[in-house]
Amino acid sequence: MRFIMKHVLFATIFYLFLPLVSRGQYNVVPQFREVQAREGSFKLLTSTSRIVADAASYKVLERDLVVFKKELKLLSGMELAVLEGEPRDGDLVFSLDAHDDALGEEGYQMDIAGQVQVKANSAKGAFYAMQSLLQLFMQDKEIPNGQVRDFPQYAERGFMIDLGRRYFEVEYIETLIRKLAWQKMNFIHLHFTEWNGFRLKSDLFPGLAAEQSYSKEDIRRIQDYAAKYHVMVIPEIDLPAHAEAITDYNPYLGFKCPSMGGKYGTGDPQDNKGGTLDISRREVRSWIKALLDEWIPLFDGPYFHIGGDEYQYDNDKYACKELVKAAKEMGYEYPGDVFVDFVNEVNEQVKSYGKTTMVWNWWRFCKDSDRQNKTSIQPAKDIVIDAWVSRKGSFRRPEILADGYKIMTTGDIMKGTAYLYIVPGREKVYFHPRKVYEQWQPQTHPNIKGYEVCLWCDGKSIDVEDDAWFTPFVDLPLAIVAERTWDSPCKTSLEQFKARFNAAAFPFSQTVMAGKKP
Repeated sequence: MRFIMKHVLFATIFYLFLPLVSRGQYNVVPQFREVQAREGSFKLLTSTSRIVADAASYKVLERDLVVFKKELKLLSGMELAVLEGEPRDGDLVFSLDAHDDALGEEGYQMDIAGQVQVKANSAKGAFYAMQSLLQLFMQDKEIPNGQVRDFPQYAERGFMIDLGRRYFEVEYIETLIRKLAWQKMNFIHLHFTEWNGFRLKSDLFPGLAAEQSYSKEDIRRIQDYAAKYHVMVIPEIDLPAHAEAITDYNPYLGFKCPSMGGKYGTGDPQDNKGGTLDISRREVRSWIKALLDEWIPLFDGPYFHIGGDEYQYDNDKYACKELVKAAKEMGYEYPGDVFVDFVNEVNEQVKSYGKTTMVWNWWRFCKDSDRQNKTSIQPAKDIVIDAWVSRKGSFRRPEILADGYKIMTTGDIMKGTAYLYIVPGREKVYFHPRKVYEQWQPQTHPNIKGYEVCLWCDGKSIDVEDDAWFTPFVDLPLAIVAERTWDSPCKTSLEQFKARFNAAAFPFSQTVMAGKKP
């Protein structure tokens, strides 16, 4: 009986963990969605292995294949030829004839046996297969045979970096872009402006930009680098609040009434610097339009983010006589309507450039009696709402979703927990790795476009640190969210994930990623 029970227990444990073992033999982040394991393995050999594509696929993939070759050599020491032609045993073979609608634009399938055969519907899917192979061959020149189907749950998965409060070098931004692509995240959101810094060098308004800021050449460089790795750039100029850098440059543009002062600038409600632009005046809106006309066309991506958050609550708005008067003259019920009117006006400007507007959620959002933002009008439904998260869970994201808005979000839509914020120096709102990896269930809804991790730079003492200081705060959260939003079926403990993450972690130095290699 003891012999039988021993073998029953062994069999139970074996079959319980069989799916995990099958997937676990491929140590990648994010983990593969579907795996069918086979006996044997594929070995990468310099003497015979090549990177091959058929003629039609090669025309589309040539740039990606060349980058893949260079990075594969850096990671494995193997220098493989890249060519158009017929595959043979030992080759890495890429094709864009997957003909599998379920894979979408970013998915791929891989058949690993005598060759590694990758099929995708698009260049981006093939590129993501390359990232998986780089992770695998970095660890071992031999990988197990099997079949893989891999595709994301969410269309948009990315990272926001607060460049307004703190300047980061272009090289650091490029490194972040490469890290995002390494883990199959597809956008970087650049928050360019804040109360203490306007980080874009304007030709139209000399002197507006902070001393440390980005030239138009820098913007071109960042976008070209991002395109190389299939990462979308989402630029943000935050208006009309968070604008003390603008009102310092031209005080005439701000509200003159004390209640509309710099509440969300330095955090001092008594500074009264007019940190919110006075959008009740037509000449101020004209100035903003000229500024945006300079910058919107310089960005290649489909989105332009205009901020729209953290202007004053109703008590302060009603205390501003000129704002109340302007609302009445415009025919609106609430002074908050003036801000929604501004968002809708700028939305038309953004759309005139063929782009989609993004804004943070800030209108009619709060149920707290002391934090009201009442409006009788709403932002246009073609605006994508960047739904940020309150620690108190008081913001009405579920209502915004129910109203039909498309949403990008920074955490749990329903519970309102600040899951995806990284704020070094402010631990109360810091990202919690175990909670996000083991407990968080990203909500699935047709109008949820995706999720983003946000690095905010309003913590303590961050200005004295160099860019590399932020790396340990950022790397693990990015990997966790990459996996959870890719929706890997393999759910393990945080400790097991960390072991896999450490084995497949991004290997390149900032010097390498700055363009000096590859």
